[in-house]
Amino acid sequence: MSNRVKQYLGIVAFAIISLIVYKMIEDFSGVIFVILLYILLVPAYMIFKLDQEEAKIINLNEQLREKIDRYIITSTTNLSGKIINVSHAFCEISGYSKDELLGKSHNIVRHPDMSSSVFRDLWETIQFGRTWRGEVKNLKKDGSFYWVDAIIEPDKDENGEIVSYTAIRQDITAKKALEELNKQS
Repeated sequence: MSNRVKQYLGIVAFAIISLIVYKMIEDFSGVIFVILLYILLVPAYMIFKLDQEEAKIINLNEQLREKIDRYIITSTTNLSGKIINVSHAFCEISGYSKDELLGKSHNIVRHPDMSSSVFRDLWETIQFGRTWRGEVKNLKKDGSFYWVDAIIEPDKDENGEIVSYTAIRQDITAKKALEELNKQS
C-alpha cells in the first residue's frame, strides 16, 4: 500500500472517529452519518484501486522495456556520437558487451565499406531535427559484418532542443546476402 493511501486512510479513520463522537454528542440522524461516512470512504477506496492499477501499468511497462531491450536493436548517442545506451539485442548482433560500448564513438561498429557520404548525410539530417533512414553495413567485434535497416531520430527535451539521438535497427543481413546471390546469378 502506498504512503499516499496510508495517509488518506489515517485521515479517514480520524474523521470517522470524530463523526462518531460528534454523532453521540449531537445525535445526528443516521442518514447524514451514512452520507458523510460514504463521502469519506469512497475516495479512499478509489485511491486504493488507482494505486493497484498504477502498479499493474508499471509492471506491464517494465515487461515491455525488457522485451524491447532483448529483441530490438537500439542505441542512443549524445550529440557528439558517443554511445550512452544500447539494447541487449545491439550487443548480441555486434558482439560487444554493453560496458565495451558505453562512452565509445558509434564509429566502433562502422564498416570500412560504408561511404563517408552516407554518414555525412546522416549527421546533417539528424542535426537539423529530421529522421534519417537507410541501410548500413556494420562491423562486428570479431571482424565479420552485419547489415541493418536503420531509423535514427533526434531526441528532444521539453523546449524542443536536441539532447541525443536514438537509432532503431532491423537486421537485414540475410536480405542483403540474397540480393548478392541474385546479382551473381
